[in-house]
Amino acid sequence: MGNLSVRRDFLDVRDVLKAYMSAMDEARGGSVYNVTSGRCISISEGVRMMVEISDLSVNIIQESSRMRSYDIPQLSGDASLIEKDLGWRAEITLEQTFKDLLAYWRAKEGVE
Repeated sequence: MGNLSVRRDFLDVRDVLKAYMSAMDEARGGSVYNVTSGRCISISEGVRMMVEISDLSVNIIQESSRMRSYDIPQLSGDASLIEKDLGWRAEITLEQTFKDLLAYWRAKEGVE
């Protein structure tokens, strides 16, 4: 893997869809909303969480050849305006997102 220390704000697409639907119905004209969870985790933390959920033994290796000099150390957003104007906030935890993704792919591949 590449840089495991960068921090990102991940959001479940189901929450994104709810935000977009809410914005289509209720947004004030000209307003700009950030659709974000407001919580950053490192890639390393996310990978560890996925490995724990999968119950597999995985060797995580950071490879210098995959490192990018232009990686931004942290990317996050502020969803306070969309929460204030539309009452929207992310509801699905990252752990639940990972569990649902794993269940989907296991079912699709016929893996228990």
